[in-house]
Amino acid sequence: MIRYPAILCAFLAATMAAVATTGAGAAPDGRALYQGIAAFAPGTTSLPAGFGACARCHGADGAGSREGAVRIPPLVWSDLMHPRGDAPAFRDEAAVLAAIATGAGRDGTSLNAVMPRFRLAPAEAAALLAYLHRLGTAKDLPPGVSADAITLGTLLPLSGPSGEVGRDVLAGLKQALGAANVSGGPFGRRLDLVDVDTAYGAEAAAARLAEVPVFAVVGGLWPTRGPVDRLLAAHRIAIVAPLAPDEATPAAAEWSVELLPSSTAQQAALAATMAGCSQGGERWILAADNQDGASASSPLRRFAGPAELRAALGQAPARGCLGLALSSVSTLRDAVPSTWEQRVVLPVPAALLRDDEEDGGPWKRLGGIAGTLLVELLSRAGPRLYEHALIEAADRLGDFAPLQLAPLRHAGGRFLGWQADIMVIPAARPEPVPPGTSNLKGG
Repeated sequence: MIRYPAILCAFLAATMAAVATTGAGAAPDGRALYQGIAAFAPGTTSLPAGFGACARCHGADGAGSREGAVRIPPLVWSDLMHPRGDAPAFRDEAAVLAAIATGAGRDGTSLNAVMPRFRLAPAEAAALLAYLHRLGTAKDLPPGVSADAITLGTLLPLSGPSGEVGRDVLAGLKQALGAANVSGGPFGRRLDLVDVDTAYGAEAAAARLAEVPVFAVVGGLWPTRGPVDRLLAAHRIAIVAPLAPDEATPAAAEWSVELLPSSTAQQAALAATMAGCSQGGERWILAADNQDGASASSPLRRFAGPAELRAALGQAPARGCLGLALSSVSTLRDAVPSTWEQRVVLPVPAALLRDDEEDGGPWKRLGGIAGTLLVELLSRAGPRLYEHALIEAADRLGDFAPLQLAPLRHAGGRFLGWQADIMVIPAARPEPVPPGTSNLKGG
């Protein structure tokens, strides 16, 4: 009888994440191996890359889980060293290593044959054993977290043309996190914020944060989401409320808590609202940033870029309706005929763009909202933190509205933030033409 068919499933998957590799000559990190931050040496197991980290089977805290009819047992050291049912305890560290290497279970029977065995290098074995002793205890803390503090990071343009925007966001973040600290911090932990300027490269800035290390990145603003998202995900660093929308579903979605709708979602909302234009005549739409809009249906005429649209507007008919992304409004302001209605898709609720500078303006408000969401997620995650805790807390967030009348949205078990909003700029009324005169130039 096989009493422990999944006793060490975690070790069967630890090489598969392969999101980082221990440097040559460096001592292995047992926690990084278990959680999937670092890979075992090549040849340790025959499992294919990408199968998953140890924590995927036994949990980030080693508490175990259930997959179908299979009970995946806990791996906390106190459990390994005590009997479980009729099965005796593992005698010592050597017995645990034998289970990993040869599949020898608690009572001498073999573990399930579907579980590969691991040929651990001595340094890897020592690192894993050391980590198993603290797995699931108060001393088992992820990078960036200590008993009394949590180190967070943000990536913002703090110098250059966008420096003012970045500094406003940073001010809002500091205000929100400072308010939490005044209240004692989530579960008594102080929130420290490390800000890195993206003016000299967002990926280099993200790599610097990973080295600090930080527990999460909050409210950052960088132009191309994919490379930075993947770099942070490789280090298992959660991204909370980034302030630049991704093109579509984030490439590393399991590591991000989105606040803004993607460019694809904005484009869909814009195309849908064009049917309600009050003006007759043409209906034109400028593709949202990085979108080609190929899915838009007739009768919309779609333009791929501002230059093409500007040229067409120079010969536009008297009446029409124009759909734009927010980023294009100022670029085309002088080219749109006053008799055309404009519909502008917003990545934030319109209420956030109110003309009130008392609280620092919309960018500072966004920074404050990002910080408020981060504090809420930490509060709901509980005192025992692990790398994926904020993402899981977001899935359970329920109703939460950091901005009045603008609650955040959930769909399909995922936290998706705000939906795209639409701002309508009505067409100016045409000048009345006196009777008996022509409205044609030179007439």
